[in-house]
Amino acid sequence: MKDFLEIQFWRVAIWILKKGYGANCRTSDLDDFPEEYKSPKDVFSKNRCGSCRAKETINWIEDHIKLIEMFK
Repeated sequence: MKDFLEIQFWRVAIWILKKGYGANCRTSDLDDFPEEYKSPKDVFSKNRCGSCRAKETINWIEDHIKLIEMFK
């Protein structure tokens, strides 16, 4: 039951991210502007595209959900 609730929580989080930020960029800003994001510190910059950051977060959450389902 705990796993089910956690998965539902993360699916709602994905929905909120998509609703708020879109997460619909065709390419990543990291790929489009590599000269601006040379160091790891730059990757976490507030100047990055919000949609690209949301997309990366959603990918991480989806991988997390897969791990939860794998170890049920």
